[in-house]
Amino acid sequence: MDHQRPKRILLIVFSGTGNTLLTAEMLRDHFGEKGAAADILQIPPENKAVQLDSYDIIGLGYPVYAFNVPLIFLRFVEGLDLRNRETFIFKTSGEPTTFNRGSSSSLLKLLKRQNCSILGDYHFLMPYNIIFRFPDGLVKQMYLYARRYTALAAVNILRGVPSFISFNLLHRIFSFVFRIQRFGAALNGRFYGIRKKQCTLCLLCLHRCPSKNISLKNNTLKFGFNCQMCMRCSFFCPADAVTIGFLNLWRVNGAFPFEKLAADKKVKDNFISEKTRGFYRIFMPYFRELDRLL
Repeated sequence: MDHQRPKRILLIVFSGTGNTLLTAEMLRDHFGEKGAAADILQIPPENKAVQLDSYDIIGLGYPVYAFNVPLIFLRFVEGLDLRNRETFIFKTSGEPTTFNRGSSSSLLKLLKRQNCSILGDYHFLMPYNIIFRFPDGLVKQMYLYARRYTALAAVNILRGVPSFISFNLLHRIFSFVFRIQRFGAALNGRFYGIRKKQCTLCLLCLHRCPSKNISLKNNTLKFGFNCQMCMRCSFFCPADAVTIGFLNLWRVNGAFPFEKLAADKKVKDNFISEKTRGFYRIFMPYFRELDRLL
């Protein structure tokens, strides 16, 4: 490796509704500020041949699904030759529950098996794309903290300063048990549907589905058994016409206006504080720890 030239970094990302991609873009920009060159590869790529030879560091980014790595991402990474490479993991989730800690265990095992030098495992909180829509104040706070935390992560990675999330056997068992979500996603995905009176047949969902689970037959959209439950189809439907099977009461529609909220002074950026009570209190330890780090 030529240490006189800027380091080159490839961020390999699976992102259902854009949160993990957004953190990848933040990392890319922060790497650039530090003189490194970073590229982003979203999976599944149009060209299945992935060239890694020109990169010094490989970052693997995913959203946590039921305390695990999405199956589509794990299978893709399993097909890569990462032997003896410098790597790091970054992930996003809508809550900081302790059982998210073990979500990277399968990836870490894979990287260790390939004798990789692992530079870290970073966890960024971003808003839900299912269950319910987060308040604007919490979305803004998550976004602002993610910008600062990705800046710190970029510095640590370039300096070779490791940062890991500790997890134990209980976390691993919990992740293993909840892998049943992969089967549930495939089954529930078959029951996705379309509100025909609202659907404009723009086919945005069909063309964007990462697992090719949507097809068009006789001017009707059909859903198969290959759903990842990434929520891309329902979240981005401009007519809010996609229903999500047995979980339809949890449907969330519409992208979060992160930049707009960040610039809006009327939206407070300290939605979570020491005074927070109720459900949102679970976010306090995460923000408290980042305050300490940042």
